[in-house]
Amino acid sequence: MHIAYMIGNGFDIALGLKTKYSDFYQFYVKTESNSELIREFKKALKEELDITDKWSDLELALGQYLQNLSNISQFDELLDDIRFNLSEYLKNVQGLFKSDICKKIDTKEFLEQLLTPERFLRGRNKSALEQFYSSVGTKPYYFNVISFNYTNSIEQILKITHDSNEHLSLGYRAVIGNVERRLYNLYHVHGSVIEDMILGINDENQLENLDFRDIPEIRSDFIKPESNLAQGHGVEEVCKEQIRKASVICIFGSSLGKTDQLWWELIAEQLRERECRLVIFDYKPHFLQLNSSRSFRFKQEIIRIIFGNDVPSDANDKVYVNFNSDLFNSELFKIEFA
Repeated sequence: MHIAYMIGNGFDIALGLKTKYSDFYQFYVKTESNSELIREFKKALKEELDITDKWSDLELALGQYLQNLSNISQFDELLDDIRFNLSEYLKNVQGLFKSDICKKIDTKEFLEQLLTPERFLRGRNKSALEQFYSSVGTKPYYFNVISFNYTNSIEQILKITHDSNEHLSLGYRAVIGNVERRLYNLYHVHGSVIEDMILGINDENQLENLDFRDIPEIRSDFIKPESNLAQGHGVEEVCKEQIRKASVICIFGSSLGKTDQLWWELIAEQLRERECRLVIFDYKPHFLQLNSSRSFRFKQEIIRIIFGNDVPSDANDKVYVNFNSDLFNSELFKIEFA
């Protein structure tokens, strides 16, 4: 049986890394620039950060801001500046993680958590997923991780020392509950701080500069599916295939944002067409276990994000959602930077 993990920025945040866009902005607006274009952008960014939360999604907000630009040279200058500074910022974050927190993380415990997502579901969801495992019956369980993050925090925990957007045949194995479970492959679908960093939107509708929609060079640099195709590394297609063959798809640490809509549509397609399950570990800061009945309402909101307006009748049976679970957030990881 194949199980695909999709890991978002919430994973790094759970480990204590300062990888929110709001953390990056504090660094970015203080960097010096000789470019009038960049200074104007930073001025607008600082002003809007005080009055709106739209920049909580950098890529989506950038798709709106580009309507202020008039040509490809300006586009290149702005995107290159943001991409370079984001890379430099995250390299520093990675360095802090390596020198401090990562040394305190138990790799064995991390693997056991990763390889047993059912442990972190509650009640009926836990039982339903375990019954689904039994109905599939195929052993061992192969886990493939698709990271949406630029950082190498997973590699550091696993003691992987070489930089790559594809780590294949990893060979991590554990027998848990009389079942052999293997962490097989790890992919960075949006690249890393070292190479192939993809920063952009899901489709042209999220690009508000209508003239830019007709410029191939901008499309291939800023619309994610076209960026992946232009780079030619093939990681996106490999990741799509992992989702197509997975019996269970787990999402952790993702906001299910619009700039990655193609992935939610692919998952919805799988759930409609075949027998598979989706497990979502979501974080809601104001969610209380004392009022857990409200989780059904929150679950329906998530289901609508995945399926859009065409929600199948069996969606609630195929989608399991757990809020504020202890997955990747146990006492082992609750260590703050000095």
